[in-house]
Amino acid sequence: MFELLLYGLGMGLALLQARRFESSQVNHPEDDNMKVFRSIIASGLLATVALAAAPASAALYTGTIPQPGETNDFLEQYGIGEVQGWYGGNLYLSSGGPITITVEIFGAEAGFTNSFTFGDDVSFTHTGSETATFADADGILGSSDALESDTTLAGPGLLDFCFSVNSGAISFCNGANNDDLNANPNFFITFDDNYVLDTDTTDGARRSGTSVFLFLDDGGAQNDDNHDDLVVRLSITDGTFVVPEPGTLALLGLGLVGFGMARRRRVA
Repeated sequence: MFELLLYGLGMGLALLQARRFESSQVNHPEDDNMKVFRSIIASGLLATVALAAAPASAALYTGTIPQPGETNDFLEQYGIGEVQGWYGGNLYLSSGGPITITVEIFGAEAGFTNSFTFGDDVSFTHTGSETATFADADGILGSSDALESDTTLAGPGLLDFCFSVNSGAISFCNGANNDDLNANPNFFITFDDNYVLDTDTTDGARRSGTSVFLFLDDGGAQNDDNHDDLVVRLSITDGTFVVPEPGTLALLGLGLVGFGMARRRRVA
C-alpha cells in the first residue's frame, strides 16, 4: 500500500532537484550541473519504478450494474435502477493520514460464504444462503440499513481491504481487482452522495469522493454478474477516495525524466 507514497517521494525529490538544477546554471560549474541532472533522472525513475511495482490490475472502464437481464437484489429493494461506476478499478486514499474510515456492511445475496476485511480492524462474513440478507428500514437507502458498522485507520495510498469468496477458495485484494465479468470475482466501485447512488448514466462516472460503495460479484456457478454478493460502503469526513487512471502517474514520472534530458541538451 506504499506505492503512491514512494511515487510521491520520487516526484518530490525530482522537483527539488529540478529547482537546484536551475540555480546551478549560475552558481555551479558544469560538473556540478551534471550531478544535479543525474539526481533529477534518478528521482523521476524512482517515481516510475514505484508505479511499475504496484499490483497489476485489469483494464479500467466505466459501466453499470446490474448487467442486462440480471437483477441486483440490493438495488431492487430500493427501486434503484442502473448505477454507473467502475469495473477493474482500485481505490486509493489521496490525503494524509491516518484518517478514520467508516465501514458499513449492507449484506449479500449469495450462495457462497463471502468475507470482507479491512486491515486488522474490520472483518465481516456472510454465510452462504439462498435468501438475501439486505435490510430495508424505511424504503430509503441510509445508514440505518447497514447490518454492521465499524471504523479503521488508513494512510494515503492503496487501501488495504480484501474480499474472500466461497469460504476462502479465492481471495483477492484492492490493487488486484479485475474486469472479467465471465467467471472471475471482482468488485464494482461507485461513488455516492450521502447514500444517493449515481444513476445518471449520461454524465460519466465519478472518479473521486468521500464515500463509495463496493459491490462484489463472486463469480458463482451461475455467473449472473449482478454484483450483489456482498455490498460494502466506505466513507470519510476528511480526505478523498480516488480511482486513478492506470498509467497516468507513470507518464508523469516519465515526463519528468524527459524534462531533465531536455534541460541537459540546453545546457550542452
